[in-house]
Amino acid sequence: MSTERFDIRHAPAPRESFRLLYISKSKFGGDWNSTAHTHSCTELFYCLSGEGQFYLSGQLYPVKPDDMIIVNPQVEHTELSLNASPLEYIVLGVASMEFLFSKADTNYAIFNCR
Repeated sequence: MSTERFDIRHAPAPRESFRLLYISKSKFGGDWNSTAHTHSCTELFYCLSGEGQFYLSGQLYPVKPDDMIIVNPQVEHTELSLNASPLEYIVLGVASMEFLFSKADTNYAIFNCR
């Protein structure tokens, strides 16, 4: 898997309540082991190319180019790629931000941005 990660190291303005922690661009190769995990921040994924699945809170969802996946803090997740069409995506990690969705008990969402 190739990954470029850009950590953001700056002090936010006093009135800001959220902070961009990192931006990563990843493309799956044969060396990636998907492991379910959580974060203390929200992650926003944008699929650039390829196909795969997202494991979110015990369920698998198909993903393809132009899908955006929003994962709130402490939601168990991982990315899975199809070997024939490697998944490539950008992810932003944002602290102190959480999204509310139409279903009150949902802490993640997948949108197609086409």
